[in-house]
Amino acid sequence: MKKALGFNIVELMVAMAMSAALITVIIDSFSSLNGNFLFNTNQLELNQNLRMSLGLIKRDVQNAGVFGSFSFHDQSNTTSYMESSTTNNCNISEWCDFDTSTVGIRSASSFTSLVDNLDSGLTLVAGSDILRLQYGGDKVAYVSTATIKQGCVTAPANSYLDDLSFVDQGLDLSASRYMLASANHAYLLKLSSGSTLASPLTLGCPGSPPTVAVESAIGSVSYDPDASSMQLVNFYTRYYFVGTKSGVTGLYVKTLQANGSLSNAKLISNLVTRINFMYKVNVASANVNNYPSTTSRYRYLSTSAMESTPAYFGQVSAVTISVSGSSTQAVDNNMAKLTQTESDSVVWR
Repeated sequence: MKKALGFNIVELMVAMAMSAALITVIIDSFSSLNGNFLFNTNQLELNQNLRMSLGLIKRDVQNAGVFGSFSFHDQSNTTSYMESSTTNNCNISEWCDFDTSTVGIRSASSFTSLVDNLDSGLTLVAGSDILRLQYGGDKVAYVSTATIKQGCVTAPANSYLDDLSFVDQGLDLSASRYMLASANHAYLLKLSSGSTLASPLTLGCPGSPPTVAVESAIGSVSYDPDASSMQLVNFYTRYYFVGTKSGVTGLYVKTLQANGSLSNAKLISNLVTRINFMYKVNVASANVNNYPSTTSRYRYLSTSAMESTPAYFGQVSAVTISVSGSSTQAVDNNMAKLTQTESDSVVWR
């Protein structure tokens, strides 16, 4: 009788055991590969988001306090180089739009102007700083001629700029605030409601916006403005902050609009959980040449320390920006998310 071909029970059990072991190895390998893929994907996404967010903030920080050819970082006494009506301080409504106690940058745990104008459902995240920047736009209008006049009823002894002719290079002509900057002075223009910037720009007497007084407020001496270096730039105020809306936390930005109100919040990244700032401050004097000892001159202060002495924001020489975030997905069996912090510094000269 011919012997039947096939596996006996022992051989079948051995084969099944070997197959089970092989399948277990394949599943473990796949799980490991999938875990590595998930980790690397989340790490790449987080890294790209943080670097992009840091780059956007850094670009605006570099421009803070810079308006065309004029920079508030170069001045030892900010208010001595600002002109508005017949005086040069924040008692004049035009200059109150620029924080004269700063060099264009300020951070805080809260800004009333922002908190009172948050979008519906958007809340600020505790522990994260709020950054406010004020700077000029990249597009400029070069002033070709400027007429100087005297004889205003409100200030007959003061000279003021009257007709400005300029060549537009892409300004936002619907804005309400502009900075007219020469090499050594800055003039803030605040157009009346409904006005549109056009060349030639006819300015009113001091006290009648839009108005620009010549440097008559400095020591009661009037100097001709340096029209050859004058540029018109848009004046921007921008807030960066971390907020939560509908359960999603992220980095947002709001910008002062032409009508004087803040724009709706724009989400930059939903992976950013915190932004913080550290300042290098010349605590001895705004004029570094008076203090040769760098040990006693500089301090490194956090936002909270700066808030306790607001005048330090007018003596900032460098700032370190830190952007922290976490991945949207868990990357291990413990449901832990990736966390990361990116930092960079900006130094003004």
